[in-house]
Amino acid sequence: MNKSAANSAEFIQAKQRQMQILEERKAYLDGIFKQYPDAFFTKFKISGQNLISKNSKANGDMDTMRQLMYYRDHFWDGVDFNDNRLLNTPVIANKLKRYIKELTHNTPIRL
Repeated sequence: MNKSAANSAEFIQAKQRQMQILEERKAYLDGIFKQYPDAFFTKFKISGQNLISKNSKANGDMDTMRQLMYYRDHFWDGVDFNDNRLLNTPVIANKLKRYIKELTHNTPIRL
């Protein structure tokens, strides 16, 4: 996409509509999560969600190292390991694969 298309009124309007839809979806899901906190759907959806972190430097640039550390530290926050029902879903396995492949150092340690 070129810069002129990204600055067009049509693009900006579509982007605003997208943000509105995402906010409505989040509000709807949050309502379900509050109303049915122990439901399997709630546990499943919360466990599978990706973290949203907005770590930025004083000048407004993205602080990638800080974001990575936050992401690693809070990666498992939404997973209820006491709920055995999640073991029958791909949520934990997929998160574990992602954590090992993308968030850990993959060079073997030589002793």
